[in-house]
Amino acid sequence: MNSESLVKPCSYDPSFKVDIRSHEPLWCCAMTSSDVLVEMSALLSQLESICRKENEPSSQVSQQTGGKRKRHYSNTFQNHGMVLIERMTNLLQKTMSPVPTLLEYLESNSCAILFPRAVLYVKNPTAKHTPIKRAPMDGYFSQATALNQLISLCHQLQHDVTTMTNHKYIAHQIALLYQSINQLGNPKVLLDHRTSIETTFKKIKAELEKEGEKAPCLNSELIFWLQNLTSSLVQSVKTLSAELTSQMRPAMKYILQSTT
Repeated sequence: MNSESLVKPCSYDPSFKVDIRSHEPLWCCAMTSSDVLVEMSALLSQLESICRKENEPSSQVSQQTGGKRKRHYSNTFQNHGMVLIERMTNLLQKTMSPVPTLLEYLESNSCAILFPRAVLYVKNPTAKHTPIKRAPMDGYFSQATALNQLISLCHQLQHDVTTMTNHKYIAHQIALLYQSINQLGNPKVLLDHRTSIETTFKKIKAELEKEGEKAPCLNSELIFWLQNLTSSLVQSVKTLSAELTSQMRPAMKYILQSTT
């Protein structure tokens, strides 16, 4: 025997629809054309990065394909890519009127020069594009990461050597600092700092490995040396010399020319 339903669902009312705004800024303000271009470049750089990763051949060689490497396209990549395109499209609403299409805007600002993979994806998100071996932005993030790591280690050492009473791990941190310098190649602006670490590191190790010391601590002379070293390194990085930013220059030049 069938009984009456306890609850009768109401028909859907579109006015109750909730728009998802998880990718929108918390604080909205008026944007100039230069602001839009900078924000667009940030979104394109994200898309360029994931396109490069997705289109790179797999490191594993498949025997079934005669030794050729296979590419694997993931749903996560497609979802992420479409979200970025949607954010770019919404960003264009803050530009001139009439609002250009996304491709029109990218072509008028020569974005394909700096972000070739991203622009190809925008043109046809479902196509499997031929991998681009080299693009202007390829070295940007690695160099920016190395510079940021160097500054972060300097600040950490400055804090630890003055506030901590146990300098047990200072030598290890200095070794990491030395490796960070080496990651940037051989720029002349950092050569003196690297040489200074090489000539002083043994003294640091000897001071911290004295027998009977439960809480080893650097003497005042070595603390003074470390403070000077880290302060000088930070100042050298902040100059953003051509030697330290060679791989970042294309993006810096593009933004400067486009926003002036």
